Amino acid sequence: MPVYAQLDNNAVVVSVSQLHSAVHDPALIEIDTYDQGLLGMHYVDGQFVAPPEPEPEPAPDWPALIATRRYEAETAGTTVDGLPIDTGRDSQALITGAALRATLDSDYTCRWKTVTGFVALTAGQIIGVASAVRAHVQACFDREADLLAALEAGTFDPALLEQGRP
Repeated sequence: MPVYAQLDNNAVVVSVSQLHSAVHDPALIEIDTYDQGLLGMHYVDGQFVAPPEPEPEPAPDWPALIATRRYEAETAGTTVDGLPIDTGRDSQALITGAALRATLDSDYTCRWKTVTGFVALTAGQIIGVASAVRAHVQACFDREADLLAALEAGTFDPALLEQGRP
């Protein structure tokens, strides 16, 4: 009985079969012996050859991943005196503007929209919020700098990405 190796569209052996009669199909190559070891081999110029080694996985771009994690932590928000405060970039800019106004006018008050709704803030409270948000953001950048230093020193561990966040 004839033995055939069946090839897929990329000339890779996908099955080896023993058939009762001769078959004429371009996807079937008649072979001498029934050999399951041919599975996955490539058929090139009349020869069965091992498939090429897969490309190695690229190394993670740790500096970019560290920066991404810092940005996520930076913009995740914080709590100041029990108030949940948005720390996204737009909110940081609005807080900075309000803090400038509060610095210029100690009698300034505003109704600030927090994550849970509006609250009335005095100039001193606005400056306190701005200071706390600035500390939160700076802590995120400091952590990024620490992780990059560990990466450079060869002591970085991916688990560190989730540790030491504000």
